[in-house]
Amino acid sequence: MLTFIHDGDTYVCETDELKTLKGATKMENKIDWKRKLTSRKFWAALAQFVTGLVIAFGGTQETAVQVTALIMSGAAVVAFIIGEGLVDAANVGTIDYTIPIEEVPPDEDGEG
Repeated sequence: MLTFIHDGDTYVCETDELKTLKGATKMENKIDWKRKLTSRKFWAALAQFVTGLVIAFGGTQETAVQVTALIMSGAAVVAFIIGEGLVDAANVGTIDYTIPIEEVPPDEDGEG
């Protein structure tokens, strides 16, 4: 597959066809926030950036460590919430709420 841009339009060459991608099929630069917010690399980069800012503006190393710990703790909470939401969304309509009824064995006199 070959992709190129000409006069602002994106074209994709597949075999002998030339297709113009417009409207709903046009390639868009969308950010997948669910994936970003659950990424450990994203949170590590954010913590490193904020820690650098704390040090650059005269904060102590102890303050930088505390800020980093808070960011990473927040990241764990965000990842947990999003993960649980995804699990809940995947299970919608699949939970069986029926209650099994057990057979009661008859008493010694033969009554149930």
